[in-house]
Amino acid sequence: MNLNRLKYLFFVLMQISFVSDIVSDNSLSLFDQANQHYTKGEFEKAIMLYDSINKSGFQSEELYYNMGNAYYKIKEIGKSILYYEKAKKLNPSNEDIAFNLALANEDTSDKLAIKNPMLLSQFLTRLVDLMSEKAWSILCITLFAFSLLFLLIYFISNYSRWKQIGFYVFMLLLICSFIVFFIAKTKYSKTLASGEAIILTSSVTVLGAPSDLGTKLFILHEGAKVAITDKIGDYSEISISSDKTGWVKTFVLGEI
Repeated sequence: MNLNRLKYLFFVLMQISFVSDIVSDNSLSLFDQANQHYTKGEFEKAIMLYDSINKSGFQSEELYYNMGNAYYKIKEIGKSILYYEKAKKLNPSNEDIAFNLALANEDTSDKLAIKNPMLLSQFLTRLVDLMSEKAWSILCITLFAFSLLFLLIYFISNYSRWKQIGFYVFMLLLICSFIVFFIAKTKYSKTLASGEAIILTSSVTVLGAPSDLGTKLFILHEGAKVAITDKIGDYSEISISSDKTGWVKTFVLGEI
């Protein structure tokens, strides 16, 4: 690569960084304005600004949590639950999010029976949700870095005792880093494609086929949480925890 190309690449990277800083600063400014409207009880104005930030591509648990609060204040329970769920996905251990989500779910009409998974499945789910994908990634890198440190001790030490300690601790940390890597990878995949959604309309009739002529199976109401299993045209196939499945128009769903 010649000098001119290096200069051009450096200029492009600097421009990208500059634009990124502007976008970030603008989002923070809008977030502050939205919070001021929320404090004044101007919830619709706050939602407009929160939504503008969200559409710009900015994501954070604080943004989604505040959106959930604002929608709850104006009694739009479906959207309130949707954004609490989005916030929970980014930080599963946040107790405030969990509490408000449970509170919002109390206002839903459909009290769906929850099918308890096997104990091992419950344990793995709780383990993955213990921290965010970013936190798991940092832990993975930290463990790997320390494993290399003990590998170095193994190579440079002149004492057999330290060589043994270095080798065994290296192997232990290396194995742990691989385990944490797969947990982080699972968390990342879960975050990207949860396959879950919230009913946003007051009620929807679930059909037996992806057509207006499909058999009417049952009715779900605003705030119900469903799993999306397939999509055909304008329709999405959904299932709920009680093993009922059917089709609804995609526009009634807010994907988590």
